[in-house]
Amino acid sequence: MVIGLMAKVLIVDDEKALVELIASVVEDLGHQALCAYDGSEALKLAQSEKPQIIFCDIMMPVMTGYELLDQVRQDNVLATTPVVMMSAAKIDRIRAASANGYMPKPFDLDKIADYINNLPH
Repeated sequence: MVIGLMAKVLIVDDEKALVELIASVVEDLGHQALCAYDGSEALKLAQSEKPQIIFCDIMMPVMTGYELLDQVRQDNVLATTPVVMMSAAKIDRIRAASANGYMPKPFDLDKIADYINNLPH
């Protein structure tokens, strides 16, 4: 990603406080934060907004992060969108095999910036 360009960053977690915290980090970096609180809401938002990266919790109501990841990978437009899985539980690397990264909770907020700054140009 060229420095100075604003990325759309989708944050998906059923913990509102965590979504708001990550969103503030994303916005402080000069990017647009898109927020969703379950996988189904996130999929609709991703399809309409086409984010450059998705940070997604795994254990959520309605649609889990694994299910969201599968849906994103099956969508012709979103299939190559980087997805970073987040979880306080152990991440199932087989179910999350197509993810672009993993962040165990709690995580260092600098990791958010690292993933965004390393988006392809």
